Amino acid sequence: MLYALVPCGLRTVAVGFVDVGRVFPPGGFRLTTDGLKVGGGAGVLVQLLAETAILGFTTAWGPDGLTLYAHWQWPF
Repeated sequence: MLYALVPCGLRTVAVGFVDVGRVFPPGGFRLTTDGLKVGGGAGVLVQLLAETAILGFTTAWGPDGLTLYAHWQWPF
């Protein structure tokens, strides 16, 4: 863990992701790649002090457009 070696009060993490999937309509199930949708995203997570909340900003894009997220979470 690199953050343990750097004495500072700020931790940051960059994330990236890709998602591939499809919806199966009611009726017969057929395993196929027809209708696959691909999306991706990126984000930054920031923690100010060792035991405080984590603030995150992420964005995702895909066939339905761009979505922005801001979230607050607590480590446990």
